[in-house]
Amino acid sequence: MIAVMLFLLFLADSAGAQTQYAWVQKAQLPAPARHRASACAVGGRGYLGLGHVNATGQIVYQDWWEYDPGTNTWTQKANYGGGQRFGAVAFAIGNYAYVGTGDDGNSLHADFWRYDPVNNQWTPVTSFPGQATGTASCEAANGKGYVGLANATTNWWEYDPPANTWQARAQFPGQQRNFAASFELGGKIYLGTGMTYNYTLMFGDFWCYDPAANSWSQKCSFPAGLRYCTSGFSFQGKGYIGLGYSTATTNNYDDFWAYDAAADSWSPAAQFAGSARRLCAGFTIGNRVYLGTGTSGTNYNDLWEFGTLSEIPGGDVSPVSPLIFPNPASDFIRIDFRMSLHSGSIRVHNPEGKLVMQEQNISGTAFTMRCGNLEPGVYFLSLVQDDNTICTKKFIIAGR
Repeated sequence: MIAVMLFLLFLADSAGAQTQYAWVQKAQLPAPARHRASACAVGGRGYLGLGHVNATGQIVYQDWWEYDPGTNTWTQKANYGGGQRFGAVAFAIGNYAYVGTGDDGNSLHADFWRYDPVNNQWTPVTSFPGQATGTASCEAANGKGYVGLANATTNWWEYDPPANTWQARAQFPGQQRNFAASFELGGKIYLGTGMTYNYTLMFGDFWCYDPAANSWSQKCSFPAGLRYCTSGFSFQGKGYIGLGYSTATTNNYDDFWAYDAAADSWSPAAQFAGSARRLCAGFTIGNRVYLGTGTSGTNYNDLWEFGTLSEIPGGDVSPVSPLIFPNPASDFIRIDFRMSLHSGSIRVHNPEGKLVMQEQNISGTAFTMRCGNLEPGVYFLSLVQDDNTICTKKFIIAGR
């Protein structure tokens, strides 16, 4: 398949060294597109499944898939033990995945199941003691699982896998919310954004839970405005939150922001290379983050990998960032290469990786390309020299 990359440069440390980060498109989930899926990683493999599609009668899934990053392939595994479910929480501890709660389209649930990848088997464990829910938040830290903010509550519960028991912990001190994003960093859990249970108020505040002290503290607010259905992950010592939706702007977003816990500060991070969306699912394997599915009104089954260029196959490229204007565009775009091409090419792909336009035998430092035949949407423009992709940049064709 064609890997699509988007590159952004930003300061990596106080010495001013630059690190390049990229989103790379991987093999799509070989199953129907969906949102509110569940995912986690165990033993070097990613696991993703469940979820739903809003339709007449509503379609809810119970399938479960394994992703192998080494071969970039998916394999279907045993269906989720609890049946059809969306909005279920999932976390991994040791050699197992733990998946529970969720909505089957008719009822909310509090059951919990352990998945054993070696035996491809689901086993019921002690049910979540809080309210049955399809909108809870969860993370794993220090060998324990944490689940809370179930429905109209601020509860926070800790799961101990060896004892197979739950224990109530310090309640979340912020306002109750649904669809918050979270990540684990340095043994602590960071959580923010979201929306009230009655969908009337969005949030941009941000909090830290310290399991050792069993206490919450408020941190610097998410800087990109109020939104919910965002996604969070940690990567190389920083936390990231982005994507999501705002009822105030009626926009889905494709940005990400990096959080520095030591400085309690945020900075812009590499923009997501897929379509703007909300309600994604993802997992982390080693030094790479994987994020996919979700919806913008259109459901997705794509998968994107985030990491440094040195860790991504084919990522050893020149740090060139061309200028594209206007962007969004309508009938044409002007591309300033920021370098000189010699009998090079411009290739344009859609978010699914399909080549939709190509200009060949281009020389010089700039080019004007007509794009009036492209449908409105997101595209990725690559500069190619001697059959090597130099760089890729995102642009948008606006509605006409």
